[in-house]
Amino acid sequence: MASINRKPIVHTHEGGKAVLRTPQQELFVLCVSFLNEDSFYETASETRLRLEELAAHTCSDTDWCLNLIKWLRGDGGLRTVAQIAAVALVHARLGKKLDGGNRQIIAASIQRPDEGPAVLNAWKTSYGTIPKPVKRGVADALQNLTENGYLKWNGKTEKGQISLTDAIRIVHPQPKDEHQSALFDFIVNDHENEDRKALLLSLPVIQSREAFNALSIKDKVAALTGDDAKNLIKSARLTHETIFSSLGKLEPVDAQRIWLKLIPDMGYQAILMNLRRIIDSCGEDSEPIRIALDRIDHPMEAGYEPLPISFLSAYRNVPDIAKPYLEHAAEYSLRHVPELPGRTLVMVDRSGSMWSPLSQRSTLSRYDAASMFACALGLKNPRSVIVPFEDETAEPVVVEGENPLAMLERFGQAGGGTRVGDSTKSAYQQYGPFDRVIVITDEQSSWWDGTQLKDAIPHKVPLYTWNLGGYHGALSLGNRNRVNLGGLSDAAFSLLSFDTGTKWPWEL
Repeated sequence: MASINRKPIVHTHEGGKAVLRTPQQELFVLCVSFLNEDSFYETASETRLRLEELAAHTCSDTDWCLNLIKWLRGDGGLRTVAQIAAVALVHARLGKKLDGGNRQIIAASIQRPDEGPAVLNAWKTSYGTIPKPVKRGVADALQNLTENGYLKWNGKTEKGQISLTDAIRIVHPQPKDEHQSALFDFIVNDHENEDRKALLLSLPVIQSREAFNALSIKDKVAALTGDDAKNLIKSARLTHETIFSSLGKLEPVDAQRIWLKLIPDMGYQAILMNLRRIIDSCGEDSEPIRIALDRIDHPMEAGYEPLPISFLSAYRNVPDIAKPYLEHAAEYSLRHVPELPGRTLVMVDRSGSMWSPLSQRSTLSRYDAASMFACALGLKNPRSVIVPFEDETAEPVVVEGENPLAMLERFGQAGGGTRVGDSTKSAYQQYGPFDRVIVITDEQSSWWDGTQLKDAIPHKVPLYTWNLGGYHGALSLGNRNRVNLGGLSDAAFSLLSFDTGTKWPWEL
């Protein structure tokens, strides 16, 4: 791929005029939109090459690099790109002989046991020999390894050239206590039967899990439905994935009895993601589904802080019996949406490229995410005007009721070209004035778009542009009150207070 053009004016993939972001701005927007797969306008390899070049431009600012990785893996909730960006930044830093902070940047990208091996695999695949700062960063992160984490992620740690076993042998993490020393020993070394039994006495969770795995399917079902089932589930850290993958297809009566033991202690998100599975295995008119729906209906009791988009995939995948509960829970999630003074114009890009999925594993598109974000803002701020657009603006979406999931049906289907600037200018003139304008788009305006987005509204009016594509070039930079962000993560709503040019999300 050709080197990134650093002239002030660049063009979108559709030929529209755009403004060049700073390398830090572009790396941030790329990361929060990163899929590590082909997108509508860019292959995965092109995106990775662009990330590496941006890393070379930004790597000298140690604090900024570390804060970026911490935020991506923490509040940003972006796991894979945190590791890929950390590897690229540290590689660029070592190439410039920049010491101090490299170990910390690597460690900040790792939270789960499978992520340490993933970082080592990423480095070895891209750059070959693994240097000491990378090994030390992975070793620091592996000091958080527990029996629970090992059992939960054991299958994923064995993928790639470097497994968790290999990683421990390569980086030599210093165990923080005798219990962790026994755990490292168990993972790395092969033991004869008697030695293994003795070692397992120091690892009660793994010992309990192995005892469960040794049972026949019939005995597993009996244990999971008996009086001591909850103690077994807790002591062996048995998850619903572990249980049902080991049992195969069950009779509905057995599935119901097992789900009844699991659901009361499952996390809210786990129930939400498995609602369809519970219904399919137990039936709509069953006690497990009644308990599950009651849990869904009360997210506040679970201590869960969802955003409306959390419910959309489940909503589209369940029968009608479950939808009222999801709708009610989605209403509760609106309490996290800010109340904005005055009037807000929300522009939602529904051009063809917005129909791209959020990821290869997701059933939701970028347009879904943009529409749900707009629904939430509109319902919490009834003076808002929400306008979908393509080549031209559509009729405003009617903001009424209290349910963002039902409101979503009013947005229409994605398709057509993109004129971001002309559409925003037209909507502002027709429905304005406004106190702020929010544009949710992949910023791929067409060559026939006659208005630069940054000039589409008065300069005194704040303009927030969310880029969901992460592509090169911005449409709204260059003036006061012009804020260009990326992605729609759980942190998105807090970014409405983002101060252009002076603060990053981790500084809010």
